[in-house]
Amino acid sequence: MAPPSDDDLRASIPLPATQSNSKHKSGFAVPADDGTIVLMVSEATSEGSQRLSIETVTSFEDTLKLIHETIGCVSVVQKPTLAYKLSTANQKSASINLRTNQDWEGLVTDVKAKMKTKKDVSVVISVFPDNYMLSLRAMTKKKKPAVTKKSGKMAIMDLNNDDSAGEDDDDEGVADGEKKAMTELDAEYRKCMCCGPTVVCKIDRSGEHVHLSFNQRCAWAVSLACGTNHVTKTTPPQGNLFSMFHRKAKDEPTPGPAAPGQYNPYFPYPMPPLFGIPHQASKDINPIHRPLGLFRPDRRSIQCCQVIHQMTMFHIHQLSTSSQDSSVQFPNGKGFAW
Repeated sequence: MAPPSDDDLRASIPLPATQSNSKHKSGFAVPADDGTIVLMVSEATSEGSQRLSIETVTSFEDTLKLIHETIGCVSVVQKPTLAYKLSTANQKSASINLRTNQDWEGLVTDVKAKMKTKKDVSVVISVFPDNYMLSLRAMTKKKKPAVTKKSGKMAIMDLNNDDSAGEDDDDEGVADGEKKAMTELDAEYRKCMCCGPTVVCKIDRSGEHVHLSFNQRCAWAVSLACGTNHVTKTTPPQGNLFSMFHRKAKDEPTPGPAAPGQYNPYFPYPMPPLFGIPHQASKDINPIHRPLGLFRPDRRSIQCCQVIHQMTMFHIHQLSTSSQDSSVQFPNGKGFAW
């Protein structure tokens, strides 16, 4: 009898049974995950949002290109800033940045984690600034858009302004600093034990938990990147966006009105205050009479100096005009003759 061949041996060896991934623990078949994410993206051609299905293995660059095509801003110089929020998230929860490849990976991770408990999960893409879509629709229609209650009095942006193409490296440094500051702020204020890691939370001056909006975080990051005075990662900038974190300045007393000056018809402005001339003691009469007697010995003032000094004090002009034949009347009523 001929020995069995290799082919016969392979055919006789039973293959190991493999477990099917499409079976549940109870034995019932469940549909395999299709690996797609549904994005709700606003578009400039209408007021609604467009449903966009993207594979989870799609790169961030390709995803960003599809989002820009859906929005209608491919041919526009200024591209919008994107953020996302899961459809199952709380309405008051803040949006999460969608700027880098790490942000896209975080989005995919969040969706997969949520789909384990709820299959119907979509991602709402937000476009910033708030007046970007209004400006894009105005540029697409080439006419001034109608003002609605939702849009209010938003300013129309010049989306084709390419002045930034000629900016120096300092502006690039500010942009890099803004991204870094935004990342640091998100990491710092996602540690709240009450609100959870998906909410950017900061406690205001009254002890309330405030969920920082995207605009608040952007303004804070710009101030940090520009080096604004008194702005740190714990102290936000001044302004209406952050009024809940700053104490109001104490009301200072208003100074009263100045007292009106005395009116003078010859001097239209108030007269300046007049100060009295301080008293200056005059010198003794003896040293004055001695040079006078030497200059005019015929008046004999030196001989009469002691007598005059004992009786009263005289002004120099009174003595200079006196002579031997004249008499001087003193204030006390006494007289003196030369």
